[in-house]
Amino acid sequence: MDEAQELSPMAWRMVMRRAPTRSMTVVGDVAQTGSPAGARSWGQVLDPYTGAGGARSG
Repeated sequence: MDEAQELSPMAWRMVMRRAPTRSMTVVGDVAQTGSPAGARSWGQVLDPYTGAGGARSG
């Protein structure tokens, strides 16, 4: 998924429900988030789904 930094928490829940194996390619730059509901860090977005420290970068 491209421009993933723009997804809101609700959108992330929708994506994760549709990818139960959590296997996906996520591309985005949190420094370019334009949406007030967008990501401030990958850990903030992904840790609820992968466990603490699950984000690989950013």
